[in-house]
Amino acid sequence: MKHVRALAAEPPLLAQYRASSPGEEKRPASEATATWDSFKDDRPAYAELRAKLAKAQQGLCIYCEQRLVDGNGKLVPNDYQVEHVQPKSGAVGRVLDWQNLALACGGGTYTHHSDSSRVYTTAMNTSCGQTKDALDLPQGCDPRLLPLVDPIIEVGIDGKLLVHEQHCVPVGVASQNAKDAIELLNLDCERLRKARQDIGDNTRSWFVFMLEELLSPQLTVAQKQNIVDLLVARRLQPDSQGFLSRFWSTERSAIGAPAESWLASNQTQFA
Repeated sequence: MKHVRALAAEPPLLAQYRASSPGEEKRPASEATATWDSFKDDRPAYAELRAKLAKAQQGLCIYCEQRLVDGNGKLVPNDYQVEHVQPKSGAVGRVLDWQNLALACGGGTYTHHSDSSRVYTTAMNTSCGQTKDALDLPQGCDPRLLPLVDPIIEVGIDGKLLVHEQHCVPVGVASQNAKDAIELLNLDCERLRKARQDIGDNTRSWFVFMLEELLSPQLTVAQKQNIVDLLVARRLQPDSQGFLSRFWSTERSAIGAPAESWLASNQTQFA
């Protein structure tokens, strides 16, 4: 779980839908699901919303960082859902509030994926919005409010998520809240943990190999730093369409200090 860009403005077709159906967002919270289903029936507006959320979030699930788009930038079928960060049934007005909307994966509910990091096996391996359901995130743990630099959550060598308690203090997030968020979203389920472990192992071996191949003793300090920055950028920068690699934070954590140094100088690509 990392910093996620929020929508910068309300999608135009959602604004048009609200203007043309003023009674919808005023329906009682008990009718939240019906209100949402009515909006989804307005297919152009719903499609625009999904596309803008995918672009803002750079193609990743707001919670687990599974990639939601394919190589062509199209949403992966049957493995995404629009998430209400604050439960839509919790209060009137939340259902169509664009600032309450994000894009999440299917939480491991689809049974026909060939990718083991996405396929449903048991209820114990569901995650994200599926396990959060109608509950609130712990205070301060909305990914859109998390810091990009000095992240409060890192990925361990075994693929498990670790709360960096020293980074929690400056941003006012209780470390226990971050731990509770990981548990609520089931982000350390075996399906996700194993995927992160494999990606971390691959990234570490690749990075070390490339350093050994490219960093000769004849290079100046500046030349060596330039090569390191290019290698980090190769793994962490968005692709040509602005999307990130899946489980992006895993690669970041595997690279370590060079990744943090590069990110500090390239925040505009992610903020």
